[in-house]
Amino acid sequence: KIELVPAVAACFLAFLDFIYYPFVAYSGKTDIKLSISNAVPLRVLSNYFGVLALHKLVNKFINADLSSKTCIEYLRNAEACGDVRLISDATEACAKFFYST
Repeated sequence: KIELVPAVAACFLAFLDFIYYPFVAYSGKTDIKLSISNAVPLRVLSNYFGVLALHKLVNKFINADLSSKTCIEYLRNAEACGDVRLISDATEACAKFFYST
């Protein structure tokens, strides 16, 4: 039995699309749409199921998007999804951004 928090469960279809219909292999499909709201749940799913390609894609997005304007949202999402590593990274980013001003 797999138990997922609601935010993670809400992204499960996008996760399955990534696995079963690789965007590179299907020319008609657009790339997966990452956003601040789905990046953390997709990161959790990619970690849980060991989908390295998605994990790399999501981490690249988060690293590029993490800023003083977004770090609080990433922290909230990481806490809601139980992503301990990202909670730590987002907390550090928040401290860095807010103590440097």
